Amino acid sequence: IVPGTDADRVTWLLSELSGKSDRSARFVSCIVTVFPGIAQPIVCERYCPGTIAAVPSGVSCFGYDPVFIPCGYDKTFAELGDGVKRKISHRALALKGIAEMLIHVIQYQTVRTLDDFAPGGNSPAGRYNK
Repeated sequence: IVPGTDADRVTWLLSELSGKSDRSARFVSCIVTVFPGIAQPIVCERYCPGTIAAVPSGVSCFGYDPVFIPCGYDKTFAELGDGVKRKISHRALALKGIAEMLIHVIQYQTVRTLDDFAPGGNSPAGRYNK
């Protein structure tokens, strides 16, 4: 971990890559959700591949945004702005992915809960509705 500010870390990264031809990079985001009674955690890991620019560019900045150019674009995240970043970033993709996974868990749990409360179900209410 490089101590200091985001700008310090960007400066360090650019100095480490000085003169290097391979400037490929990727952001990684992993979201894990754990529910009581469900043995396996739900895990969603997503990536945003790109390259590191030679110099920082852009004003909408966070972390390495001024030097990270996502694949398919010719501008840094800082230049592209939040609108584009919210659609293609590793965090946006991981959040969308975990949401899609959670829909299935919620639907399953809802059906189980409704079955429990149906006449003859396992819940107290179901047992009394026989």
